[in-house]
Amino acid sequence: MRSLTVLLFLLPLSLSAQVESRLSYEGQIIDSLSRKPLYGVLMFTPIDQPDSVRIISSEGQSGRFRYSLEPGKTYVVEVQVTGYLPFRKEVKLSYPLREEVLELEGLLRGDLLQVRHLNFEQNSAMIKTGFQELDQVASYLLSNDQVKLLLEGHTEPQGSAATNKKLAMDRISTVKNYLVQRGVPAGRIKLKSYGGTQPISKGTSPADRALNRRVAFKLIL
Repeated sequence: MRSLTVLLFLLPLSLSAQVESRLSYEGQIIDSLSRKPLYGVLMFTPIDQPDSVRIISSEGQSGRFRYSLEPGKTYVVEVQVTGYLPFRKEVKLSYPLREEVLELEGLLRGDLLQVRHLNFEQNSAMIKTGFQELDQVASYLLSNDQVKLLLEGHTEPQGSAATNKKLAMDRISTVKNYLVQRGVPAGRIKLKSYGGTQPISKGTSPADRALNRRVAFKLIL
């Protein structure tokens, strides 16, 4: 019986197949009012890998950017431009691809920085979650040295007014200390404790009460 030798050759993926493994996220950063292009810094973070941050800059003064992302994977895209509120959105690329226009709003006195995941241990000033967002606040302040920050501390209204006011002050003091440790000058951060005097919700469910336990990050120009 004659033997048959079969030779297998492993060929590299075609160029088109390789390209399919990454999709190009392209667009432009602009002022939301004037529609003028803006130079900015963009940060891309896979939502399932919060420590894997990639940073790029837009192309000169054109405001245009391009970055390759894995299709079907969700990323948090953040944009920082001096003199503008930080921008944040989630992106998940799929066909058909379209160009993104990222509209940034100029700073106004009293604007709030959005810090949604800052939480503390129960009845404590120890930070439980939100460290990554606090790092982003510190980065923003260091990139915008004309901006100061007012931290307003709030608790739920239940319980002793004096105890609530002290707890709120302790918590915003902890946040200030964290930002100072990240390089923000202490003189640029002011504190105001309201305790439980300004609840967002008057409900008594756990979700309603959680809304009232918060720190507001207010910009001062």
